[in-house]
Amino acid sequence: MKRLFVLSAFALTALTSCKKDEEVISVRSYIKATLNGKQLNFSSMSTATSISFDKDYMLSVIGIDTTTTQPSAITLRLTSSNPISEGTYTSLTPANATGIFNLGDSLSKVFETGIAEKAVHPFSMKITSLTEREVKGTFEGEFNSIGYATGDTSKLIFTKGEFDVLVQ
Repeated sequence: MKRLFVLSAFALTALTSCKKDEEVISVRSYIKATLNGKQLNFSSMSTATSISFDKDYMLSVIGIDTTTTQPSAITLRLTSSNPISEGTYTSLTPANATGIFNLGDSLSKVFETGIAEKAVHPFSMKITSLTEREVKGTFEGEFNSIGYATGDTSKLIFTKGEFDVLVQ
């Protein structure tokens, strides 16, 4: 009985002395935007990856919309010779802000930013909060068909885009 009491006291002490993490990370990761008046939610497997090598820095935000019969995917990417930080990045600066959108499961329905030389609505991405664990921001702009060079001038314009995802 004495041994059981000692073990119980030890377990209780160990459990009550545990310290909670100071920062609570939300699991609300999402990417959402409006396309042709329709709200898209890329909340399935939405995540961000941050990579640096020598003096090259990249932040990639990825999400999948599985709420439709044809799941779609979006990738938003920033590249820079300086560390990625809070601020606005555009497709007007070569290799700075880019986006890729795959409509459904067909590779022939891929749209990308920066393909059209004179986009009416250039792509922009604004980082409003960036930590080691989470990135938040907004995006909007024109995505052109990857067949643009061969005459396919179809384009999609995303508005009211926003994201809040965990960095892996």
